[in-house]
Amino acid sequence: MNSHLPIFPLNIFILPGGVTRLRIFEQRYIRMVSETINNTGFVISQPITNLNSIFGCLVKIIDFDQEPDGLLMITVEGLNLVEISNISYESDGLAKADIDKINTITVANQYQNTKLLGDKLIEIFNENSVLTQLYPCPLFDDPQWVCSRWLELLPFKLHEKIQIIKSNTPNELVQTLHSVIIDN
Repeated sequence: MNSHLPIFPLNIFILPGGVTRLRIFEQRYIRMVSETINNTGFVISQPITNLNSIFGCLVKIIDFDQEPDGLLMITVEGLNLVEISNISYESDGLAKADIDKINTITVANQYQNTKLLGDKLIEIFNENSVLTQLYPCPLFDDPQWVCSRWLELLPFKLHEKIQIIKSNTPNELVQTLHSVIIDN
């Protein structure tokens, strides 16, 4: 992959297949949207403080709209996890960096555990109209999709979520989520 792409540092956590809406109001990020809307996408990452190893998600814009207050609202979907390096800043402060794709943890279908996680996620979706709007065709039977959405939704700190992704095997990931969501 190794492309030089814009970086949007945010305290949000998105994984491949994840969808979120973002309000864009700073001029540098309006420029980022206009430059990436039809092709490359951009990377959402944690705020850039540790230059040794920065983790992010390459996203593409799937929808946009102007809010009544005139601000731009975009909807993005996560494509790939990426490692960020060689960060540079343009004159308006927009960060750009080289990115390399990271292999996503493939969740093994531990049927009983992933079925319970999927059932619990259905309950959350039924209680939250924003989620049902973002995901009109949810994949509650797909263990990868279910575990990814749980990691995005759980109220863990950003660095804790990143550590879970980096340090767990697929079986450990399912077990961790099961113990946090089902057992508690």
